Formats: sequence, C-alpha cells, structure tokens
Amino acid sequence: MARIIPDLPAQMVQNDGELMFYSACRELPDEYTVFYGYKYRTNAPYEHDDLHSIGEADFVIVHPELGYVVFEVKQGNIIYMGGQWHEFKLSRGGTHHTRPMAKDPWEQAQRAMWTILERYKEKSGESRFPLRIRAALCFPETKKLSGVLPDHIDPKSIFLYDDLHNLN
Repeated sequence: MARIIPDLPAQMVQNDGELMFYSACRELPDEYTVFYGYKYRTNAPYEHDDLHSIGEADFVIVHPELGYVVFEVKQGNIIYMGGQWHEFKLSRGGTHHTRPMAKDPWEQAQRAMWTILERYKEKSGESRFPLRIRAALCFPETKKLSGVLPDHIDPKSIFLYDDLHNLN
C-alpha cells in the first residue's frame, strides 16, 4: 500500500472526486508516495505585498525510480468542447446544465508540475531532475470523456472512472 501524506480518514476529504482518487491511491504499491493537497510557493507576487503566492497540486504521486506525476482532480461529469473544459452540474431545480470551468485543469496541473520541478532544482542545486515528470488529469466521476481534446494533451494523461482501478 502506498504511503499517503497526509494520511487522513475518508471523512476529512471534502471533495467527492478527490475522495475517490485518494481511495484509489491507497491501492498503489508500497514504493509509491502520494502527497495530497501539496502546497508550494510560486514566483508570482502576492497581490498586496512582497510575499509569493501559494499554489496547490491536488495530488503528487512519486515513485523513486520513475519520477512524479501531478494530478489535477475534478469532480462531476467533465467534457471538452469549444476549446474549453466544461462541467455538468445539477441545478437546484433538478435540471442538468453545463458551464465552463473557472480554471483550466490542464493548465493547473502543468503549472504545478513545472513549479515543483523548479523548487526541486533550487533545493537540490541540480540543474535537472534525473527522472520523468508528468502532468495528468483525473475526472473520477466521468465514465467517458466527450469532445475533441487539443493536440497538446496526451489522452493517456487523462484518467476517468474506470482507470481508478489501475492507477499503477
């Protein structure tokens, strides 16, 4: 079983999609370490003073021989259309509607991946990371992704409901 930091009881994970992914991460082999809600300092200045902004990766999965993957996890049914990610939401009246996501999850995962790499280089004094890095998305409540993905996103970097059974 993977080591998860922090190791939380299920009721502490508030987001249903993140809970599904968190639970799936527990089933990874022992050599994996999973960081949940990994916070990092960005180089972007904070809007009101000289402090740096804080970013957060939903999950960072690390393997000592392979490298790391940063996952951005979004709950609900997700589609890609018109050059933008959309989520299906149930309105208070009980009807479904789609709305564009406020933030592009792929950009969030990429930004976290590169910033974590830069922090590694700063702390280690190394000019490069010796293993592989990757950004990925997980839509754990989506059974089939609709829409045509942009060319810069590898479909193998998107994990859906059925993929939770084989994260390794």
